Amino acid sequence: MPGVGYGGHRAVDVVRAEPEDLAFSTCTCVRPQTDRAYEQLVTGGVPSGISYKVPADTPSGFVKFDGYQNGTLIDAKNIHYKDSWINSEGRLKFPTSETTTMVKQVKAANGTPVVWYMSDEKTRAALELWALDNNVKGIKFVFKQGQA
Repeated sequence: MPGVGYGGHRAVDVVRAEPEDLAFSTCTCVRPQTDRAYEQLVTGGVPSGISYKVPADTPSGFVKFDGYQNGTLIDAKNIHYKDSWINSEGRLKFPTSETTTMVKQVKAANGTPVVWYMSDEKTRAALELWALDNNVKGIKFVFKQGQA
């Protein structure tokens, strides 16, 4: 369905002007209920299992985002890193799957702003520092507490 997206957005309006540049589809991954609830919280109610797929130089040919609002691609990160993963300066001791995802998403977004909503402030700060230390630009990290 080129050109059709969730919430009345045309998929072609999300990232670039070419219909083939952005696909919108239902996510096939299974997530814990708490992660799905957090995704709905930060995306303004995008139904669970829906994601924006943006073309990328990856084995699948795309990267996923949990939502899109006001010209910004959104990803919900309901994660909490162990204290042993973060040093005394608040920096990650090693790269994580999220740091890999971050780089892929920023590259695929091609200048479209990316916001990660994070449910844990310490993890948010560590990932933001990692992005700064590794010159990853085009992504903003926002702490937003999940529902208790």
